[in-house]
Amino acid sequence: MKRILNSSSGSNSNSSSNNKRSKITFDIQLDQRKYYFRGDVVEGRIYLESPKPIKVKNIRVQWFGRVRVQLEPSLRDERELFRETAYLDLPETENATETARREALKKAATTTTAYGIMIPPSPSKGSHYVEVDKLYTYPFSLVIPQNTILPSCTEVNGCFSREYEFKKSETSVGGIVEYIIEACLERPTSDFAASIKTQILVPVLQRIETTRPEQVVPQSVQVESQGPFSQCRGEGTATLTASVPKEAFVRNLPVPVTIEIKHFEPFQRKQGLMIALIRTCRIVCKGA
Repeated sequence: MKRILNSSSGSNSNSSSNNKRSKITFDIQLDQRKYYFRGDVVEGRIYLESPKPIKVKNIRVQWFGRVRVQLEPSLRDERELFRETAYLDLPETENATETARREALKKAATTTTAYGIMIPPSPSKGSHYVEVDKLYTYPFSLVIPQNTILPSCTEVNGCFSREYEFKKSETSVGGIVEYIIEACLERPTSDFAASIKTQILVPVLQRIETTRPEQVVPQSVQVESQGPFSQCRGEGTATLTASVPKEAFVRNLPVPVTIEIKHFEPFQRKQGLMIALIRTCRIVCKGA
C-alpha cells in the first residue's frame, strides 16, 4: 500500500440514536462509487462506534486482489494478484479514568533526592481510546498497483451494494475475480477481546485499448439447424448469422448487431428472436 493517511484525532459527531447498541460498529465506506483502474487512488473512511469505552491497539488495513475457482465444495483453487498491508496512524488519546490513574501513579512515584525531584518517564507509546457512543472516522488512501496485470472484477453489481454478502462468493460454485479492502480492529491482549474485521469490495476494471487494428475487425458467427425431414445439406436447413462491426466496444455506447435468418420454409412466431449481451470470464485452474 503506497499511502495510508493519518486518522482523524477526534469524533466527527455524537450518536443521536436512542437505541442502545450492544455491539461495536466497525465499517468501511468508499468516498466515491465508481470504477477504478490501475494507478488510480482509492479513498475511503473507516467508521468506529462503541457502546462502551474501549482501548484500540491498531487498525490494520489489508488491500488485495485474488482470482478464485470453486468447482465443488471440496475443490477450490485460488491465486492472489497482490496483497499489501498497512497500519493506520492512530492519535494517542485517553479517557478521564486513565488520566486520573496516570496522574495518581505519577504523583506517587515522584521522589525527592539531593538532585531535586525525580519523575519517572512516561511510556513512549500511548493508547488510542474510544469513548462511549462517539462516532470515530479514520480516512485512508491507497493506490491500485500499476506493475501487474489486473483482470476486471466479476462482482461489479455487488461492489456497489452495501447489502452484498461476502459469503455469497465464498460458497458459490464457479469463478470470481475480486478486489477487497479489509480492516481489522486490534485490541490490547490484556483486554482479552477478539479482533473485529470488516470488508468492502472495490470495483476494479482492466483497461483495454479498443482502437488497435485487431480490435476493429468485423466479427460474425453462424449456426445451422437441420429440419426433421431434411435429406441432405442445404435442404430443410435454417441458418442464423449474427455480426457486429468490430470486436471491442466501450461502456455506455450502443453495440450494433445485425441478425440474418434463412429458413427452409416461411414461418411466423411472435417474439421469436431474443438478443442478450452476456459477459463471460474464462479462468483456468489446477483441477483435481
